[in-house]
Amino acid sequence: MPIKEWIKNWKTEIRTIPNLLSLLRLLLIPVYVIIYLNATETWHYYLSAVVLAISCVTDMIDGYIARRYNMITNLGKFLDPVADKATRFALILCLASRFWMMYLMILVFVIKESFQLI
Repeated sequence: MPIKEWIKNWKTEIRTIPNLLSLLRLLLIPVYVIIYLNATETWHYYLSAVVLAISCVTDMIDGYIARRYNMITNLGKFLDPVADKATRFALILCLASRFWMMYLMILVFVIKESFQLI
């Protein structure tokens, strides 16, 4: 799709439920990171897990709605994988802040994503 056509259609594409759910997932990333990195008590970690669980559930719902009701858009094809990768990367970074072995996972994540990009 040419860029001019995409710019013209983005306002209608963003208003689909799956794309709004993907945007919600992107907005939940800083919420998760802030809660996790500032956690001082056990319930803070549970709260961050609930935020992550909400993100996972919205990912499943967004995929189901997009396929079931034919709401697949070009914006959604871009937004959904970006939200997935950003969520995984934030999770790995947060865990690496507490557990040094997770730094290896950052390396694995970067290598995997680099190969997929190629």
